[in-house]
Order: sequence, then structure tokens, then C-alpha cells
Amino acid sequence: MYAVLKNDRLESMPVTKESLTEELREINGRIAAVNREFNLVTDEKLIDGLIYEMLSLTERQGYLIKTLKKIIAESENESLSHFEAVDELPSGA
Repeated sequence: MYAVLKNDRLESMPVTKESLTEELREINGRIAAVNREFNLVTDEKLIDGLIYEMLSLTERQGYLIKTLKKIIAESENESLSHFEAVDELPSGA
């Protein structure tokens, strides 16, 4: 899993659509595991721990989805701007 911290080394790491998608798959698997555990435990402390873990995982999942949408939108904008630049070529070129 990738840490999101304010430090030069981690900020310089490239975040790709593929790496975010892989982490999202991992998070989804962990969410499914926590859901299965809910059906197995009866101790109140364990249930509380699972609730906090689920909250943490769903927050991370939301962050990853938001970041993925941003990356996809930026890549689509770059593609569209390329086509707009072609349309702006002079007619004699």
C-alpha cells in the first residue's frame, strides 16, 4: 500500500492509473474480508475494531476512486487538447 505523507521522496513517486487500480483491488479485498469477519465474531471489542477498520478502508477507497477519476479526466483532457491543436493548424499546412 502507498503511504500518503508530506515528504519529498514520497511526493516524487509517480502515481499511475495502474498502481491506483491495483491498490483499489487490494482495498476491496480487505473490505470483503472485514465483512466476512463481521459474521464470525461476537465480542463487542472485536466488532468495534472491525467497524473502525471498515471506516478506514472505505475512506481510503473513496480517496483512491477520487484520485483515479482525476487522473482519467486529466488524460482525457490531454487527448482532447491534442485534437484541438490539430484543428487549429493553418489551412495551407
